[in-house]
Amino acid sequence: MSVAEPPASLPTLSWLSEPLPQCKSAPTARYGGFTPLGHGGKAEVFRCRDQWLGREVAYKVLHHRLQLSDADVADFLREARVLAGLEHPGIPAVHDIGRDCHGRPYFTQTLLAGTTLRSIVDEVRTGGMVAEQRWPLERLAAIVLGAADAIAHAHQRGVLHCDLKPDNIIVDDNDTAFVIDWGIAYVPAELVRQRGLAAPGAPTPRPPRRGSPLYMAPEQATLAPLGERTDVFGLGAVLYECLALRPPATGKCVKDVLQNIAESMPPLPRNSTGRRGISPELEMLTMRSLARVPAERPASADEFRELLRECQLDLLVSADRSASAGAAYSSAPSTSAADWWEMQATDSWPAPE
Repeated sequence: MSVAEPPASLPTLSWLSEPLPQCKSAPTARYGGFTPLGHGGKAEVFRCRDQWLGREVAYKVLHHRLQLSDADVADFLREARVLAGLEHPGIPAVHDIGRDCHGRPYFTQTLLAGTTLRSIVDEVRTGGMVAEQRWPLERLAAIVLGAADAIAHAHQRGVLHCDLKPDNIIVDDNDTAFVIDWGIAYVPAELVRQRGLAAPGAPTPRPPRRGSPLYMAPEQATLAPLGERTDVFGLGAVLYECLALRPPATGKCVKDVLQNIAESMPPLPRNSTGRRGISPELEMLTMRSLARVPAERPASADEFRELLRECQLDLLVSADRSASAGAAYSSAPSTSAADWWEMQATDSWPAPE
């Protein structure tokens, strides 16, 4: 899957912070059949039907119990507008944005059907050999590869995700990975200038001062400047958990976790009660992506994706060889367990050749 090239030029990003006008009619005339899907600290997500277009959508709205501040509304609208500027099969599309009859901002997105990578990793960790066989390393690597492709596209558009973790990757029945929850996405001025996406000095959001500590890059934890390698760290953290079946950072409290991230590297996946069959190349890519110094990581999500693709191909070749060897072994003449029990009962053994 290739990353689409961005247009040669785009308008300035001032629209990211523009206020949203009040709707004259309530969207309830358009949307119906609301079913709760989930909620976070500030927003709720519902499944509902867009009765104008005749399709099911995800409807995200600021929580009705919140005393909304201007900053809350601005952050919410910025997420929708950032997503609207991304066009990738692994990023849910935004269909509509507005205010409901109570004045609360909402936006609708593609409704995703699947499970989170978090649930998959938990299944592998607790499900033993059956779960490992259902989710072999090459299959999980392909899922992370899909997420990396989506992040590479976002970087081409000047957007950093800044909150990559297994919980924010949804996997459908075809193993397509969708990167969700762009609520703290960051549009750094330096990346904007590099991509030629806006004139110098165009207003851009401030770097996020929040995220998920267990998966946070050291520069994000210490409020240092962020860049593409910040998301490379996040991809490495996701890949690490797929291999080691635990997050890359630990600690009894947030302060301990952030200190752990800033000062130490996690143990090698193979030493963390992790998966069997981890190749040295895959482990090296994982640990390199988690380097504390950004310059020591792969330079971009593009580079991470291509390196992971090579590792995945090696895993596929190894899996094919193992399957072929197993088939050859099973087709060789042998005494089956059933034959053994029958011979035990009859006290009759094959004559030596």
